[in-house]
Amino acid sequence: MYKRILRLVAISISLVVVLLCLVIYDFVTFNCSFDEKYAYKKVINHLAKNGLDKKYLKLVRADSEKCLYTYTYITDKDSITFRVIDDYIHGAEVGWYDHNDGVE
Repeated sequence: MYKRILRLVAISISLVVVLLCLVIYDFVTFNCSFDEKYAYKKVINHLAKNGLDKKYLKLVRADSEKCLYTYTYITDKDSITFRVIDDYIHGAEVGWYDHNDGVE
């Protein structure tokens, strides 16, 4: 009886260790889930929703290792910085800072 319980405990611990190793491996070898083209598309969609012209958008920084893309949108009236980052849980996220009024 005790051998059976010990065996079940050992199997359970082994499964937990294997799952934990898989999760740690996934975090360590985390690769960007999108490329520059996809980041650009996300920002363009944001511009379209707000009625802004995409011709003023420029890529400032592309860091595929950190999964970070930064764009600026500058006109006579507007100055906005967009950052697209890869959130491990949510995927590609667009953040922005409107330099004219400080609204994010």
